[in-house]
Amino acid sequence: MVIDVHGHLTAPDSLYVYKANVLSHRGSHGRGSVKISDDEMIAFLNQPTFETGKSHFELLKEVGTDIQLLSPRPYQMMMAEKPAKVSQWFIEECNNMVAQQCRLFPNVFRGVCGLPQSPGVSPKNCIPELERCVKEFGFVGCLINPDPSEATNYDTPGMGDEYWYPLYEKLVELDVPGYIHGAGCRSVRHSYSTHFINEETISVVSLVNSRVFQDFPKLKIVCSHGGGAVPYHWGRYRGLAQDLAGADLAGANLHRADLTDANLSDANFTDMLLSDIDFAGADLANLVNEAALHAVRRGSQFIEMRDFDAARDRILMGQPRDSLVLSDAEKARVAFHEGGHAVLAYVLTHADPLLKVSIIPTGLALGVTQQLPTEERHIYPREYIEDALVVRMGGRVAELLIY
Repeated sequence: MVIDVHGHLTAPDSLYVYKANVLSHRGSHGRGSVKISDDEMIAFLNQPTFETGKSHFELLKEVGTDIQLLSPRPYQMMMAEKPAKVSQWFIEECNNMVAQQCRLFPNVFRGVCGLPQSPGVSPKNCIPELERCVKEFGFVGCLINPDPSEATNYDTPGMGDEYWYPLYEKLVELDVPGYIHGAGCRSVRHSYSTHFINEETISVVSLVNSRVFQDFPKLKIVCSHGGGAVPYHWGRYRGLAQDLAGADLAGANLHRADLTDANLSDANFTDMLLSDIDFAGADLANLVNEAALHAVRRGSQFIEMRDFDAARDRILMGQPRDSLVLSDAEKARVAFHEGGHAVLAYVLTHADPLLKVSIIPTGLALGVTQQLPTEERHIYPREYIEDALVVRMGGRVAELLIY
């Protein structure tokens, strides 16, 4: 089953007509509501949209999605608007429309609500709407905007601050996750898409440098768009965390791979972790995800050690190049070359033990010799470095001896 956890509402024009009206009268004409019948909603979801020539359902089918978690479109939620009730009413109508679609198509959609956040107002103000959506509609989570000011100021505390604790407490009580997702942006310097990345990066760094997960050990937080810039600048943020909090992000609850409920058969986690000894938390999560995908591709319901091996090879070296056909002479030369590396790795006392030898073209390499570290090193002794250099030169030496 494929579950899309990051889906947004496809809404008919009546929702945006409602938005335009409340913006124009600023609430002076009353709240009002969006009225669309079930038949109209069903017809709308089955007609082309997004300028793709395909309906929402056709797009889900095309990419193989079985279930989609549906939420309001964050950039539309206008949280910085005044008076705050204008934004609140629109967000509530968005949640109502998500609930309608979930009711009509319970086997396809699950609801994730927007929260009526407002700059300078405690998140505690959002709890009634969160409770309504979870208890009345059966929603399975909520969006959290780290910056309800929409880039007009920087007064909202980071996600690791106690300012957010009333919301975290309610999320734990309701047993639903919070989904961090940036929203609108009113800055002339950057778009809402850039603002998403900025705010999600700030949120992750704030959370891992806080006591949030100690104070709320059952809190579940998902950060959209890959955690902002953090996975791509891991060393920078890991160093920052160590400087500020003395914590090593390699063991943080960030991109943590939870294998508790996974279908595992012969996976030897000791060997797996040793062979990925330099992997941080995000790297291990990526490894597990790739292993699961490999298992699915070969038609298995279980993740086996061969899936982890294939996943590691794909991450470290790239995909096998099946289309690259070597001549017999080239295959022999690659075999002697890799054999030179392998023999030296096997016989040298201080070299890392030999793990795998392959002459299948993969990534940019025509062959590869992999070694398995036995421990995580921070200081490299002279004899280790010398043996490592000898192993690396072994391929070329073997070719000179044979050719």
